[in-house]
Amino acid sequence: MLTSTQHRKLKDAIAATFQPTPALPVQWVSHADCREDLVLVTGNVLIYVVEGSFMFRFGDQQFEARKGQLAGIRKNVLLQYQASAADTGAACVVMTVRKETLMEFTKLASITTSNGVNSGVIEICKPALTALNCMRSLMPYFIDHEVLTAGLVRIKLLELLFCLSQSHQALFSQLLDIREHYRPDITAIVEENIMAAVSLTQLARLAGRSVSSFRRDFLAIYNMPPSRWIRQRRLEKAKELLYSTNMTVTHICYTMGFENLAHFSRAFKSYFGNSPSDLRLKTLVA
Repeated sequence: MLTSTQHRKLKDAIAATFQPTPALPVQWVSHADCREDLVLVTGNVLIYVVEGSFMFRFGDQQFEARKGQLAGIRKNVLLQYQASAADTGAACVVMTVRKETLMEFTKLASITTSNGVNSGVIEICKPALTALNCMRSLMPYFIDHEVLTAGLVRIKLLELLFCLSQSHQALFSQLLDIREHYRPDITAIVEENIMAAVSLTQLARLAGRSVSSFRRDFLAIYNMPPSRWIRQRRLEKAKELLYSTNMTVTHICYTMGFENLAHFSRAFKSYFGNSPSDLRLKTLVA
């Protein structure tokens, strides 16, 4: 039973939903929209899988969200995502839970935000019936192309947060973790210098951090030590160049920031199972 104060808060919240807001934080995503890619998740995200399955990779960890499951993804992480190749009809609803929505909910529900909670990067669960019905109620708007207003989305997100707070504590705690997990310039610094022969100390200096702080912040975003992640990204880009250009192996080696050809060849073979020269020969034969 709601108190008179809670009734008033709810009434005010519903009235506020009809005020104009920025772009809708709820989207329908189909298989065609989900070619494999890396994405920096800048806000807490909920993904309800309507059909098929979706794969997420965070560093060395891999997660799969299947039909009927709900995935919660913590903000400020770099993820690789892909719809299952076999599921051409794969589709999901992606909901971004903005900080202002969380703050509104915590006031409405008299819940304290958890600045010290140890939440996982990705939480996947089978939603309880209340949460499931809340998400299903959005389906007609996508399927029948009805007008989905910002006000309605706001109400639905608040309703969903109420449902999750009652039945999915791990996922709900993840959403309530509103700490800033890193200074977001670190990803830009790394990507800008991925092909340069810069040291870890130089990267840390460019990012305005000590080496130890850089390692810690990097691990929080990529779930992998910086030296290993950067080496793997360089090797993957080198493989792309072997397939898509006529550049020599030596040219690719130095373009990707490797200091000598022998080290590049060993690292490439260790990671892919073939030396760059062997792979180039295979592409020429094909």
